[in-house]
Amino acid sequence: MKACAKKIRQSPKLPARTRREQLLQAACGLFVRKGYRTTTTDEIASKAGLTKGAVYFHFKNKEDILFELVKQISTRHDAQIIARGGCCITPSEFVRLLTEQHQAKGPAGHQDVADLWVQALRIPRIKRYISRRAKTFARQAADLLDPACAAGKTGRQDLVVLLLALHTGLAIQQMVSPTMVDMEKQIIMVERLFGKGIKLRKRSRK
Repeated sequence: MKACAKKIRQSPKLPARTRREQLLQAACGLFVRKGYRTTTTDEIASKAGLTKGAVYFHFKNKEDILFELVKQISTRHDAQIIARGGCCITPSEFVRLLTEQHQAKGPAGHQDVADLWVQALRIPRIKRYISRRAKTFARQAADLLDPACAAGKTGRQDLVVLLLALHTGLAIQQMVSPTMVDMEKQIIMVERLFGKGIKLRKRSRK
């Protein structure tokens, strides 16, 4: 007779969703503090206050845990930006949305996300997911911008990419040297750079 795989029974004390979130939170803290490569599933289980069997009940392996963290963080971030964006916003208003979202995490939170992304980008399938997610977000965010910002949706998508790169660069510079970056001044500069062109295009359409 072939030996049957023993099914792991879950403790009735906590809902499965709660155990899963405990594992993700524990893994996130360990990945940031110790690094993805050196963190073990035993450590994740111990940090979460669960058994190693619980890890493999909810996830195939450690890579799946990191993948789920990336999906949760990116999906939540993008959805919050889109929900708050409204419609017909200017480039400077879009950068302000990104800045407010960034500031809501606080310096430590943003650093943690940056650390996770650096580690996740070394794993091909997660890197592919991040790339697809970024393209999807660019398409969605393009619909938030005032049509006068750029010619056609493709033009607005290209503008979104530029604004994201600008904001990301400023955020990194702010982490490196906080006194060098005044985000309010940068937002005003974005308004000056794009505002005149938007007004001219709106006039030409009248």
